[in-house]
Amino acid sequence: DATFNLGILSLQWPAMTISANGHAEKTFTVKINSTFPGGSDYVMTNIFGNTVNIQVAHVLGIFIAPKTGATSTIAFVLASVTVLGFVGFKKRLAIKLLLAKAIHI
Repeated sequence: DATFNLGILSLQWPAMTISANGHAEKTFTVKINSTFPGGSDYVMTNIFGNTVNIQVAHVLGIFIAPKTGATSTIAFVLASVTVLGFVGFKKRLAIKLLLAKAIHI
């Protein structure tokens, strides 16, 4: 619901009322061009009550971000280990009960 003001290069949200002890959160995504103008300082500045300067790494050529997050293979392996561990635990208890009954007979 924000609008981009090209004249002053900023995002602007509509005014809102925040009650005492209230909370408001706004998010946005930034996509950085793969090329920078000559003489750039490679600094991205964010101002909202305070100023935050973010140094943008200079990448030679095209940068392809690595894949992040768990893949389905990892999820399957972890699920399998969990199930096998549970089955092993249950079998161990069954063997103990069987031995206990054999001793008391």
